[in-house]
Amino acid sequence: MSDANPVFTSEDLVFGEQHPVLGPHYEAGRRIADAFMEKFREEHFKPMIDKFTDEFRDRLWSDLETYLLSDITSNLHGSMDRIVEGSVEAILTGDKWALNFYPLSQRHDGQKVREAVLNHCRDQITDMRVEELQAQVARLTEDNERWRKRYA
Repeated sequence: MSDANPVFTSEDLVFGEQHPVLGPHYEAGRRIADAFMEKFREEHFKPMIDKFTDEFRDRLWSDLETYLLSDITSNLHGSMDRIVEGSVEAILTGDKWALNFYPLSQRHDGQKVREAVLNHCRDQITDMRVEELQAQVARLTEDNERWRKRYA
């Protein structure tokens, strides 16, 4: 071993004298490992961590934007769709609040709504309702005849 590249420095030897259980080889090993890891941290870990952080941030934002925001948009759209569908159904099935709010209303263009409903489908609705009532009468007539025969 040459003096130009000593394994143990004078600090290592002093440490060994002060800590005889550990000895100078402990301090020399720690010193060499610290020096190596300091360069390794600066040269390798920092760029890796920076790259990971950038990619993670970009991916997180992309996923957040793609999934969370689109999910929220979809949920809002679905809620609005259910409100409209519920309102239309309430009108068409005769819920009192909906009838009073729209076609029977004295405000909110109730007159225009009433006029539009009658103009757009009065004849079709009348024809369909007549057919439905005729079918119901036929069913009731059949039921009546069956009961009459059964108990006659």
